[in-house]
Amino acid sequence: MFSQENAIRSIFIQEFKNKLPSKILKSPYELKIYPVLSDIEKAVFDSYYTLSDDFYVLSETTPVADKNLIIDVLFRRYSGWFSELPDIDSVNNDFNISILQDTHKDNLENPYIEQKLTLFVFGSLDSYLEMLYIAKIIKSIRITKVLSIEKRQVKGYQFDKLYSSGAMSMIPNSYLADLFGKDYYVRQLQFELVFCEI
Repeated sequence: MFSQENAIRSIFIQEFKNKLPSKILKSPYELKIYPVLSDIEKAVFDSYYTLSDDFYVLSETTPVADKNLIIDVLFRRYSGWFSELPDIDSVNNDFNISILQDTHKDNLENPYIEQKLTLFVFGSLDSYLEMLYIAKIIKSIRITKVLSIEKRQVKGYQFDKLYSSGAMSMIPNSYLADLFGKDYYVRQLQFELVFCEI
């Protein structure tokens, strides 16, 4: 049996990956992502990304296999996802995303669980604009029953609703958060979801 926390983190990661490759900010692409690519990865990125203003934009005709490679490469940079608080190894990441479960409503007569979440996006001090952009991608994640059941089922749970329910905000009275002695910029997002065990 999978835990609810694991399923919730997995559905966020799944939807985040789906949105991640469409546009990449110019500066982090040129300074942090592209220089560490292998020759094969560079060839794929060169083939399907074009510069438009402040973004590199992915071609809509990118083959599925190449798009999956791009997603895997990009996600390496944003793979610090945690249920509850990040662990001590998180200080090695430029980005950490932490999901905290705030309220939980269920009963024996209704199999559906209603939950409110707070999600924190932490970005290192040299990644402020990139952190804001990643937070906006996460805020745009939305699941409804319009999606196929297969796309809404993750690790033993089915999600019927998942949506952002408030403005993106800073932690009150602070611009920075300290994670194990390292300072991060941080943004706070609120989500609501409805799901059930299958």
